[in-house]
Amino acid sequence: DLHPDNTGEQKKQDVWMAAMGKDSNFEMAKNIGYPINNEAHNFAISLSPDANTLLVGNKYNLDGTMSKGVSISNFKGTNWEFPKPINLNENVIGRNGTYSLASNRKVLLMSTEGDDSYGKEDIYVFFRINDSTWSAPINLGVQINTASSEIAPYLAADMTTLYFSTDGRPGYGNTDLFISRRLDESWTNWSEPLNLGPKFNTSGWDAYFTIPASGDYAYYVSTNNSIGKEDIFKIKLPDALKPKIVALVSGRVLNAK
Repeated sequence: DLHPDNTGEQKKQDVWMAAMGKDSNFEMAKNIGYPINNEAHNFAISLSPDANTLLVGNKYNLDGTMSKGVSISNFKGTNWEFPKPINLNENVIGRNGTYSLASNRKVLLMSTEGDDSYGKEDIYVFFRINDSTWSAPINLGVQINTASSEIAPYLAADMTTLYFSTDGRPGYGNTDLFISRRLDESWTNWSEPLNLGPKFNTSGWDAYFTIPASGDYAYYVSTNNSIGKEDIFKIKLPDALKPKIVALVSGRVLNAK
């Protein structure tokens, strides 16, 4: 927010990226540019493991305006395509929320205050029907959701391990990070959420947990010991808190049959 290299006169929030160098340190961050960034507030939600699909906040209208919702963009070799809206159930689409797109791009988690929420924001799951249509939302249930707020869900590549933040369970600060594992195919049966502990959670606000495909390190956002408001932190992930091991296969399909 307010960075001099952001788009527009008001320098509202833009999406930036940073590549990791050979020394495992990040290089200088760069503005990702148009069409992801415009004069409105822009923010990234999820990046696919192959780094070619980006989920971004809001609906991008062709006239340059924005409306509430979420959109998806694919990388086309040298640039990102114009974000296309994802059509979600009207019971939640008009409300603020945080999202996570699964690595298979067929499952979408959303934190929002829906008509059947147990309290404030609950975590819901949607399933992709086709490129533009998704199923009705399913509340993950009382094993995950409380009378308070559950926000910033992240579903690991194993499609089983869920990380999220909440202020509705005992913790170390304002909002803490938790882990839970899906026990069956219903998406409403989960293990008892486990607090990630004092190495991750602070006396401040901790959220937006994410893991790269390697699974060795985790990244999250915290207000504690930050340079400004919220900063991004990197931490080594102990084995007990890692998702199941998955293989990432990349290549080109030369014969559709």
